[in-house]
Amino acid sequence: MKNIRFSLLFPLFILGIAVAANAQSAVSTFAGNWQLDKEKTYTAKDFPQKLKNYKMSVSGVEDAFNVKSQIDGTVEIETAGTGDITPVTQSASRVNNSQMQTPTTSTVGTGKINYGGTMAAFFTVNNATYNLNGEEVKIETKQGLVRVKAKADKSGKSLQFTTIRRMKTQNGEMEITTRETWKLAEDGKSLRLQRTVETPSARDEIVMILSKVG
Repeated sequence: MKNIRFSLLFPLFILGIAVAANAQSAVSTFAGNWQLDKEKTYTAKDFPQKLKNYKMSVSGVEDAFNVKSQIDGTVEIETAGTGDITPVTQSASRVNNSQMQTPTTSTVGTGKINYGGTMAAFFTVNNATYNLNGEEVKIETKQGLVRVKAKADKSGKSLQFTTIRRMKTQNGEMEITTRETWKLAEDGKSLRLQRTVETPSARDEIVMILSKVG
């Protein structure tokens, strides 16, 4: 078994979108501080075992829905070896201080990587401000074009976020799509966060239950 470790104790990406929101009810519904509830989250499979905590602070006014996220701990990508030698592209590129580590191709036993939620956790956005009208917003960054869309359902208790990054690497451009869904429990004290990340060569997903702490 081969372990590939990523430290997640640095800012990954900053998004800023200050445009009118039409779902103020969703802003007030989700506002507050949230953190990972490991007792309610299924962590036995497809979950980063060394992820200590996931924290999220949600706030907003009429023209902005702000989400600040923090991951505590490290995650590892586990590759189960079978003796086969297959090139595998590590697609969880890092963005830090306007510098990106380009994906590397390594030769490891078996071509199937069990990301186990690690790549999905890796693409946590530390600080983002969204509108919730469902319109796509385009942002030009040093790494490439970023397209962002966020939408609240009619009840205001479910949110969907889509981020498509067109990133420049030493091997050319690469598109990374992140889809995230929040669903609030009836009591308003916990929410289900599901995030899926897709690259040209890989797909990963993580599901977490967050409890409100303030």
